[in-house]
Amino acid sequence: MAHYFKASHLQACLGLVIFALALSSIRPIVADYANPEAWQGVVVPRTSQMLEAGLATCLSYGAIACYDFLAFAYVGYGLDRPTLRPKILFAGLLTYTISPNLGFAFLSGGAIRYRFYGRWGVPPLAIAQVILFSNGTLWVGLCAVAGFTFWLEPIALPPALTLPLDLAHLDRLCLGITAAYLCLCALGSRLRQWGSPWIRTQAQYLPTLALAGGQILIFALDWGFAALGLYSLLNLASVLSFGAFFGIYTLAMVAGLLSTVPGGLGVLETVMLYFLTDVGLDPPFILGRLLVFRGIYYWLPLGLAIVALGIYELKTHHLKG
Repeated sequence: MAHYFKASHLQACLGLVIFALALSSIRPIVADYANPEAWQGVVVPRTSQMLEAGLATCLSYGAIACYDFLAFAYVGYGLDRPTLRPKILFAGLLTYTISPNLGFAFLSGGAIRYRFYGRWGVPPLAIAQVILFSNGTLWVGLCAVAGFTFWLEPIALPPALTLPLDLAHLDRLCLGITAAYLCLCALGSRLRQWGSPWIRTQAQYLPTLALAGGQILIFALDWGFAALGLYSLLNLASVLSFGAFFGIYTLAMVAGLLSTVPGGLGVLETVMLYFLTDVGLDPPFILGRLLVFRGIYYWLPLGLAIVALGIYELKTHHLKG
């Protein structure tokens, strides 16, 4: 009983901390963009562009909602319980909406998942596996998408941006890692039967080839639809192909992830300015449309997630009271 008491109170405190951190993530956004100068380059996009960006955002978040479902399929827990499925959807969307805006998404995302899944009766080991697999999906998908994209559309790193890696051969490295991962997943059942004891032990953690393919597909849809929304807002169809733009977007997002800056704030803008000014876009226009994109893709979902989290915590504490 004492153990349950401590665990339940820890989860309640964690929920309040997450809510407070989510609220605090709004402050730097307001501070950065409260200055009227930040809005000078904003020209309201056409209604059709806004609708296209909104639809692309919805489709991207639809893919995002599948990350945790894929993780639970890997763990083999919960998907046969109809009452847990909408909860997985809720927790997954909150995790991927709030954690990128807090920075250090692995830690903040893990805390959010523990808060929700622990309360809903998911065993701690299963929660840990879901966290690891979901974060693994990010890097598996990133490796595959970045490798394929940079192979098709080779691009150089902007001089103003420094990263702890050399991009010269990144495409081949990423494609090689992806191919090796898929081969291991395809051979997983054989390795579990015929490998040495150590190999059999490690092979049991490999997902099936279908799950590995799902990791790459969901990630590609997530980033692809997000890039499509920004592509529409920037009105680039007449000057730049979507494939070329997706390479630029991927580089910007990779740089943002490696920088650990919440939401990649400033990093996305640096990369976009470097490349898009070469195709004839004015810097004020680029920054203005990026601001609109952040509002649609990041800040509006973040606001909705904070409201949903607040309502959930209020209902939870009301029921306890």
